[in-house]
Amino acid sequence: MKRVIFMILWALLWAVALFVAMLIVMLAVVFANHRQHSHELDTCFGDFFTGLYFYLLCFACLPGARTKPGQPLRLGAIEGIWAIIAFVLMQGAGAVTIVTVITLEDLAVTARHLPYIVDIHSHALLFLEVMEGELAACLWVIWYLRRLGHPRLTDGSATGIAWRPASAQAYYTAAGVTAGILLMVAGITYLLPPNMHALKGTAFDQLAHGPLWTMPFLLLVIVFIGPVLEEMLFRGIMFAGIASRWGAGWAVALTAIVFVAIHAPEKIHYPPGFIDVGLAALANGWLRLRFNSIKPGMLLHILYNGGSMVVLGLLK
Repeated sequence: MKRVIFMILWALLWAVALFVAMLIVMLAVVFANHRQHSHELDTCFGDFFTGLYFYLLCFACLPGARTKPGQPLRLGAIEGIWAIIAFVLMQGAGAVTIVTVITLEDLAVTARHLPYIVDIHSHALLFLEVMEGELAACLWVIWYLRRLGHPRLTDGSATGIAWRPASAQAYYTAAGVTAGILLMVAGITYLLPPNMHALKGTAFDQLAHGPLWTMPFLLLVIVFIGPVLEEMLFRGIMFAGIASRWGAGWAVALTAIVFVAIHAPEKIHYPPGFIDVGLAALANGWLRLRFNSIKPGMLLHILYNGGSMVVLGLLK
C-alpha cells in the first residue's frame, strides 16, 4: 500500500512540474513570436519540439527519473503487464500534451492580441497527437529499459529482453515467415475485400488524407519506429516478465493475446485482419524463443507493416 501511495505522489509531482515547465516554455515561445504570418509546418514543428523538451525533462531531470547504478528494477509478470498499460498511457499523455500546448498557445495569442493565428482545428492536429504520443512512449521505453539494466537487456533467455545479435538464418527465417503471412493477407483481402466505406472517418483514414508533408513521418512511425518499440515491449519486457513467473509457453500465448487486443481498434472494421495479426504475434514469440533474440521478430514486424501498407495501397 505504501508503494502505491508513493507512486501516486511521485506521479502528481511529475505532473505539476511538467505542467509548470510546459506553461513557462510555451508562453515564452508565443510572446517572443511577433511574426505577421505563421505557416502550418512551422507551427507543427514548433509545438512538437516543445513537447520533446517536456518529455526529455520528464525522463531525465525530474525526481524519480534516475536510479542508482547497480540497482536494476524487478521484472515480474505484474511489471510486464504494467509496461504495456504504461506504454498506452504514455501515448495518450503525448496526445494530451500537444493538445494542451496548442490550447495554451491559442489562449496566449488571444489574450495578447498578437498577429498570430493558431488553428486548433488543423488537419495536422491528429498527426501531431500521434507523433507526440509515439515520442512520449519511445522515451518511456528507453527510460524503463535503462532502469532494468544492461545485463537483463542483452540476456537471451526467456526471462531476458534479448536485445542481442542473431544469426543470418534467424533473419532469413523471419523474412520467409513474413512472406507467408503477407501472401495469406493478400489472399484474404482478395476473397474478403474490406469495406472501404466503413473505413471512412476513422483515425487511420484521417491520417492518410492529411497534409502531404506528414506522409514520410507517418510511414517512418508505422513501418520502422512502431515495430521496434512494440517488439521491445511485447516480446521483450512483457515476455520476460511473464516467463519469469509462468514460463515461456504462457509468455508466447499471453503476449500474442494482448498484442491482438491492442490492435483491435485498427482491425475492428475488418475482422479478418485479426487472423494475420494473431499469426504475426505467435510467429514473433516463436522467433524470440528459437533464436534467443528479439531482432528477427523486429524484422518480421517491419516487413509485415510495410507489406500491409502496400496491400492496402493496391486495394485503393
